[in-house]
Amino acid sequence: MKLEDTLGKNIKIICIDGTVLRVKVIDYTSELDNEPDDDGNYGGEYIYVRTLKPTQHFEVGGEFAVHGYEIKQIELIE
Repeated sequence: MKLEDTLGKNIKIICIDGTVLRVKVIDYTSELDNEPDDDGNYGGEYIYVRTLKPTQHFEVGGEFAVHGYEIKQIELIE
């Protein structure tokens, strides 16, 4: 599943480090729209998400970005 196809959906993300996230995707940024920062770091495409279940760092409703290179697998959830 492409990241852009997850916009507005509830998904389960399995990260490459084994972390499991249950989130709602609230925004998407393509790799063309994600310009390098001042140090030349470039993260590629990413989704901006709101947590549906608490994570190690965020309570329910917490918002953060997940870059494509961090994601191992995506599943749609109800």
